[in-house]
Amino acid sequence: MPSSRRSRRTRTDGRPTCRLSRQPRAGLLGLCLLDPTLLRRAERFLAASDWADARHGRFYAAALELQSRGADPSALTVGLELKRLGEFDPSDETYLAELVADPGSVDPRSFDERVARVREESARRQAKSLLVDGGKILDDRAAPLGESLGELRRQIGELEVKEGVEELPPIATTAEEILATLDSGVDPGTPTGLPNLDYAIQGGIKPSQLVVIAGSTGGGKTSLATQIALLAAQWAGREKTRGWVLFFSLEMSAPELVIRMVSQVVPITDGYRAPEGFSRRDRAKVREGLTRMKELPMRIEVPRTATVAAIRGTIERHTVEHGKPALVVIDHIGLLKELKVRGGRTEEVGMITRGLKEMAMQLDLPVVALAQLNREVGKREDHRPQLTDLRESGSIEQDANIVMLVHRPSYFLPPESRALEEARGAEAWVYVAKNRSGPTAEVRFEWVGPRYLFRLPTDWAE
Repeated sequence: MPSSRRSRRTRTDGRPTCRLSRQPRAGLLGLCLLDPTLLRRAERFLAASDWADARHGRFYAAALELQSRGADPSALTVGLELKRLGEFDPSDETYLAELVADPGSVDPRSFDERVARVREESARRQAKSLLVDGGKILDDRAAPLGESLGELRRQIGELEVKEGVEELPPIATTAEEILATLDSGVDPGTPTGLPNLDYAIQGGIKPSQLVVIAGSTGGGKTSLATQIALLAAQWAGREKTRGWVLFFSLEMSAPELVIRMVSQVVPITDGYRAPEGFSRRDRAKVREGLTRMKELPMRIEVPRTATVAAIRGTIERHTVEHGKPALVVIDHIGLLKELKVRGGRTEEVGMITRGLKEMAMQLDLPVVALAQLNREVGKREDHRPQLTDLRESGSIEQDANIVMLVHRPSYFLPPESRALEEARGAEAWVYVAKNRSGPTAEVRFEWVGPRYLFRLPTDWAE
């Protein structure tokens, strides 16, 4: 009785050929070599290394190279390309012919499913390899445990991002999403709480954005960041579903930051003076401010390891336990380091800012990172900061969605004159010097030095 199964064919050397209909990988590759449009579709999801069979990977890589040069990536031209590269095996010619002659039982309509299967199998192999290599990373006693764990999280994150690749939506889908917001409006993101600044950046700091606040040392960038963090936490506390504000401090301890922040919450007369602390007449106000701050959904982290990977690991753990943060603030880029860098500090800062931007996009978070300006600001007559004053790297400007430059003219006055002017409210500016999704702007404030506070000018007209 004849079998319903196809008989196995034999090669001229007597060895049986593989039956392609039983190997969906081979069938998928055959379709790619038969139809360039399918090859382009596969290219979005698959690399040559994703094929379990190294021979399939060679064929696929050659086909992609031909397609990139505008040539026809057929089985014939793939063979010729491999010969040109010196990578052609005598058995390749027969195998290529079999791939396109009989691509198996793969229906073109199930193409995406087959691609997903190959990608999943590749991810499983990579994950298994990562677990093995992870043991070697942890065996390196020269590296702190936090750094090793951060590196493992980074590699796992890269694998998860690869697995999360989705088909590009047609423009009709995007148009429908925008139409749906015409009446209801769009989510403006996390507000800074400073109305004039929110207006300048179109409502607030949006998920996936990297916002850089830059200023001279002692020029007010940390004060602006803590004020934004407090106001964002107040907003998140009212909204309930917006999550926590995470403040990563690489320069000051949590108590030092909270002591400064309480004066932004309540009006303190004398400020904090060590070793006495707060004055007697301020203590009631301080107690009130700290009580209010205790209710805010906000965490101050002082990371043991000052790397993007360590910060990202903390954020991911927090997200699992408490949900996605409403805002992430990092103070500051100049104190971050990158473990695997061979060049100088400029290259290192470039890797750091790219890492922060990738973190913002991959975790879909609004991220604020502080940066220092170089000393050229103080040498100019008007002391007005520029983007070129960003210290250490032009990549900060390149990778950021928004760059804000903090400018306090009183900062450059003699100490006595500065203290007097700032006690009653000195002129201050925040220049939105780069805004990828909108215009640049100059936002005017008053700086109240004793309270580390930016406020609307007293002559502000609504």
